[in-house]
Amino acid sequence: METEHQAPRSIDHLVLPVGSLDVARARLSALGFIVAADAIHPFGTENACVFFADETYLEPLAVASREDCEAAAKAGNVFVARDQAFRFRKGEGLSAIVVKSDDAFADDSRFRTQGFGAGDMLEFARLMRFPDGREINAAFKLAFAADLRGPDFFLFACQRINALPRDRGALLVHDNGVVGISRVVLVEDNPSDFQYLLDWLDEAQLDRVGATLRRCSLSRAWPIKFVAGEWDNERIRSVSRLSPQMLPLMR
Repeated sequence: METEHQAPRSIDHLVLPVGSLDVARARLSALGFIVAADAIHPFGTENACVFFADETYLEPLAVASREDCEAAAKAGNVFVARDQAFRFRKGEGLSAIVVKSDDAFADDSRFRTQGFGAGDMLEFARLMRFPDGREINAAFKLAFAADLRGPDFFLFACQRINALPRDRGALLVHDNGVVGISRVVLVEDNPSDFQYLLDWLDEAQLDRVGATLRRCSLSRAWPIKFVAGEWDNERIRSVSRLSPQMLPLMR
């Protein structure tokens, strides 16, 4: 299978389903992260994001209204439908990697042509509040990609219709010193099974002096998790089929 050559993609954010934003906020705060105010999506989910200076972020995602989520999923909202399925099978974890996009419609067309289209695009807007009192109406276009053999993981391209302010003040200054996502480790018994899905995501972004800032890799590897301020290479049981035990590495 041949894939169209394209420029490497930059990570936009990671989607992290949680049972409660209050609990997620407490966990992240205890690790030294500054967590943004809760924000509600128009289709029943809500988030409390952790923004980084490298223009990436973590998105702890919870259910604000079960009824609205169920209605959205039935109406074909891919984002909500996959979140509901993930919660049913896995509960909490990493459900999606999101990359930046300048043209979500082109990405959607590419996904479908390559056989990885995961459903209709999603366009929406939500209010975002900053600690200094500023408010903006953040708007997005999303295009989805997935492999049916990995039902608990998907990818999507995110195009910002109105960009977030580059100066997000105190939201970018974390007590633990973290300034961005270094890399994401995907764990799979047979990595080559998913190489075509991730070919278009073979992304690397360079910092201002030309050094590699982050890269997404699919390999047989032990996840690395953040424990008490230090990275701990802890062996876990064998993981199969692109499981949600794919953990972001902070830098």
